[in-house]
Amino acid sequence: MTHCSTFSKLLLAVFLIFPVTTAFCQQASNRVNPCQSPEVTAFDFQVGIWQEVDGASVHEVKKILGGCVIQENWTGGSLNAFSHTHAQQIIKVPQGNGTPVLIDGKISVDEWRDAAVITAAPSIKLYLKQFRGHVFIGLKMRTASPSYVDMFLLTGDNQLYNLHASMQVGERLLTDDAWSDTSPPNHWGNHVDWIGSEAKIDAEKDRNLPMAKRLFPYDGMEFQLRRARFVGKQWRIRIEVRDFAGQVPDIIFPRISERKNTTPWAILSLGVIQARPNKSFNGRSDSTSFMIIPAADVERHSQHLKKEESSKAPVQDNVEDHHDNLLLGCA
Repeated sequence: MTHCSTFSKLLLAVFLIFPVTTAFCQQASNRVNPCQSPEVTAFDFQVGIWQEVDGASVHEVKKILGGCVIQENWTGGSLNAFSHTHAQQIIKVPQGNGTPVLIDGKISVDEWRDAAVITAAPSIKLYLKQFRGHVFIGLKMRTASPSYVDMFLLTGDNQLYNLHASMQVGERLLTDDAWSDTSPPNHWGNHVDWIGSEAKIDAEKDRNLPMAKRLFPYDGMEFQLRRARFVGKQWRIRIEVRDFAGQVPDIIFPRISERKNTTPWAILSLGVIQARPNKSFNGRSDSTSFMIIPAADVERHSQHLKKEESSKAPVQDNVEDHHDNLLLGCA
């Protein structure tokens, strides 16, 4: 009788505890893992197996501890945990293979095939690559309405630039903490050693139409920057994608960064500038810098090259004299 009574009590305890335990487990399973938040998963691009350019070492990067820690395995190894207060995303910008980029706001797969691709936001893809002393940045935007870009760049010499691309391009140097959207003013068209794409209005369309229907189609904004001007092996960067009409909140990359605190800005790791070959494809000395020309300037650049060629061509008299000498030699 005692054993039966004890068994009955145990059985009753199990039945009483089971619903509570089940409810607790169900609540735990429904609880959102904080390490699956957008701020943390923004670092997932690092996960994988990476080989150094020189082939000397291989790095395996994986997520552990429920996705809260990124572990990198190589000689020595390292652990990288996400900090909401001092998050810092380091992006190694690859040396591209020289695939040309037309700076026209059309983000084509072929142009950016050799780039690193980052999900900057659910509606924003960030493309990054470099080639022969130039850095190429593309932003593919699938926003609800037409948008423009303000890119803030802190270079290796501690200069803070705001590069702007909307219906025109401009830049400004931010020298103190008192700057705002309007002060100091942009220098429009002042894009020495960098270029950016522009959104263009179709003048043939009715001016009463919403702006979204008056603009020529574009995928996003593209930039090309010469490293000789924007110096340093690393740049800190913050990007703001902003609605033309001002009716949609700005999209910020990195998401948790602040305008005037550059510490959590993303870091673009560029390395040394890739040297140009001594000879170009046609055998001439390659003394000119590699530069992709925006679509609107292709004809002007072509005329400049023709003028350059004509200035280097030997005078006709010398050619004829040389030809005569060859004939005399053959005789």
